[in-house]
Amino acid sequence: MSIEFETTGPGADAALLAAFEGRTGLRIPVACRQLLHRHNGGELPSNFLDTPTGRDVGVGVTEMLGVDTGDDCDIEVRLRELRGRAPDWFLPLFDAECGNVVGVSVSDSDEGRVYFWDHEREGTGRAVVEVADTLDAFMESLRPVDDWDDEDN
Repeated sequence: MSIEFETTGPGADAALLAAFEGRTGLRIPVACRQLLHRHNGGELPSNFLDTPTGRDVGVGVTEMLGVDTGDDCDIEVRLRELRGRAPDWFLPLFDAECGNVVGVSVSDSDEGRVYFWDHEREGTGRAVVEVADTLDAFMESLRPVDDWDDEDN
């Protein structure tokens, strides 16, 4: 990963993740499971996604969501908020700037691909945009916001 978490929650164990899957009926992709095992929630420094799509739509994540965190940064809380607004296959994993969300697909056809959900495009058919093939690629492409200026000069 190109940036480090500022804070992180205690890792989610297999029982916690299995209970989440039982409650939601969603299967957590392997890469998400591994990340949640290491960081069950947490804050990240100001950043941007250093990919053409990431720069084009302005992706920057603020917090990683977690399982059973007991606060507003819980994946199930975000799932309830997004019900009927984001696709059923979208598993929210990060809060992004300006009220947007980054998540992964739990669909069999593209499981683990990373998507950006833009609340300002809601209802247009263009609210969800793929931003990375894998969660690892997404995490590796996050850069500190100070690097944006360095690369533009």
